Formats: sequence, structure tokens, C-alpha cells
Amino acid sequence: MKNQLNKSLIERFSRQIILKNIGTVGQKKILSAKVLIVGAGGLGSPVAEFLSRSGVGTIGIVDNDKVSLSNLHRQSLYNTTDIGKFKVKVAKDKIKKINNNTKIKTYKIRLNNTNFKEIINNYDFIVDG
Repeated sequence: MKNQLNKSLIERFSRQIILKNIGTVGQKKILSAKVLIVGAGGLGSPVAEFLSRSGVGTIGIVDNDKVSLSNLHRQSLYNTTDIGKFKVKVAKDKIKKINNNTKIKTYKIRLNNTNFKEIINNYDFIVDG
């Protein structure tokens, strides 16, 4: 996402732009931020949703699990039609509907000692979900 605030973005994010600790400078930083979320479950799924709603420019999601019935009561991105689907795929599709300006990168893997460096080096912040 470009680091520009056009009229549409100003209107969309006006409620956080008016906060003295954010303003237009802070919103531009949010638009260019890259956040990796490790785990798309009970913590990771709402984090992904709220980061996209705030305008974070790039969100990476790492998870190798599929949605199951036992996830639905606490994992806010999923519903019964998602059962059996990979969480990263469902999360990406739903986040794009929330904010189609957010770039979503998915990693259908389990983060481990061998693969973490090549993934986390592309992000400004890491959320352990």
C-alpha cells in the first residue's frame, strides 16, 4: 500500500487520525507497517482482523491448521462454512473483504528453527498468537 493518504483513506481512518498520538504521520506509518502473525487461532484471528481494520499495510499469517468445529466459539474470523479449510486461506479471504488495501501473505507451515529467519526478516513486528 502506498504511503499516501487520499480522501477515501482519510475518511476511512478519520477516527484514529484525530487521535493526537496518531495523526496523519502515524496513519502513514500504519499504512506502511508490516506485521507477521504467528498462529491464526483464538488470538491471531482477531489480531489480523483489527490490524486490517486499522490500515496496516502488510499482514503475514503463519498457520498450518484447518478450521474445526471446536474453533468457532473463540476464533472470530471463522464460521461453519469454513470447517475443514486451511485457516490461512480463510483468514486471507475474509481480511481482504474487510480491507482490500491490506496485502496479505500466508504461510501454510509451522514456524520452526529452520524457517523462521527467512520469514520474520520481512516484517517490522511479530505477534505470537
